[in-house]
Amino acid sequence: VDLALQARDATAGRALQFAGANWLGRTGHARVTGRGRTSTELLNSISGDIALEGLYRGSVDIPVSISAQLDNRPEEFALENLTVDLGQGKLTGSARLSGTTRRALTVDVKGSSLDLAVLLPTGDTEPQAGIAVPKFLGELPDMDLNLSIDLEQLQAPGLNLRQAKGTLQRNAEGGKLVASARGVDLGSLDITLNAATPGDAAAQLQLSANFTQLDI
Repeated sequence: VDLALQARDATAGRALQFAGANWLGRTGHARVTGRGRTSTELLNSISGDIALEGLYRGSVDIPVSISAQLDNRPEEFALENLTVDLGQGKLTGSARLSGTTRRALTVDVKGSSLDLAVLLPTGDTEPQAGIAVPKFLGELPDMDLNLSIDLEQLQAPGLNLRQAKGTLQRNAEGGKLVASARGVDLGSLDITLNAATPGDAAAQLQLSANFTQLDI
């Protein structure tokens, strides 16, 4: 399959259904090959490359480009050489979906010079009562997760970090989240969250947090 995307004029774009109406694609292409007797066989056999350019419409328009190679690995659907440019920021890495009876998603991402302010919703929201169970316990419930992210120069409203790292591992028995951040000055934080999900019983959580010279 060979696909191409081209906006009709320089100010138009196609909303990306998988990402939301604020993400607009203007130009792009995809060359994909694969074969299989079942949907799983077909997904695991796919190879090719994809590229897309557009913008994110927030408080200001931010140019966006995405490119990746679809790697034909046995028993896996993999995205290699994944590159995302978002304004002045960049993300690189890989992602793969493996397994048959229980699927496993593995993502490894590195990034630099990211400003998240343009992606965050504006306006105040009312805080909710109680303590929320971490969302990663319920996302993609039939899938194991092994996620890793390493960012440099991360900015958001009220936040300016020199480095931020995180890993998330989760299976049917529970999960573990480890995160660390270093400010542009001397501030730092380290967080570890262990979660166990014993059958139909309530989740069991254990949280460890260390803060050093952190201005909150």
